[in-house]
Amino acid sequence: MVLAFLFMSTVFSNLKNRLLCTYTDSSNNLVINWQDFGGAFTLCGIMQLCICTMMFCGWKTFKKLKSVGASMSPKTKELNNQLFKALVFQTLIPLCIMFGPVGALYILPMFSINIGKLANAPSLYAGFYPALDALVAIFMIKDYRDTVLCKKSKMKSHGSVVPATHQSSNFAQTE
Repeated sequence: MVLAFLFMSTVFSNLKNRLLCTYTDSSNNLVINWQDFGGAFTLCGIMQLCICTMMFCGWKTFKKLKSVGASMSPKTKELNNQLFKALVFQTLIPLCIMFGPVGALYILPMFSINIGKLANAPSLYAGFYPALDALVAIFMIKDYRDTVLCKKSKMKSHGSVVPATHQSSNFAQTE
């Protein structure tokens, strides 16, 4: 946290008149390029709209699960909780590995911060997303996790299995 604060304080102390959306003309006047500035913030606004929509839908789902929780069996309630937690993590993964880096690609160049090779990060992270999404489902849902980790399930047997006796056939016998 301290490193992040030091980094941000260094970045913001060096930002005076360094916006990429500004340039100086031939008479040394500072000119703002409003199209670049507006375009970057429009794209960030679209990303914020997506994030707010996800938060709203997540909150409504959470409230609905709480309201119908009393009418569910304990097993169904446990499964719904596992599925909801998996859904939350499956929502956080794209926020962290796709929305964050892409947002940084829009904002950081506006402040003349050189991104360099880090501009390739979103495409690298997009390759990780399908695997991480599946891993979340596997390890957040107990039955899947137990199967992958080869744990014995605690299912109770409702009956017993009696093996059939082997009976020989008279067809193959000779007299």
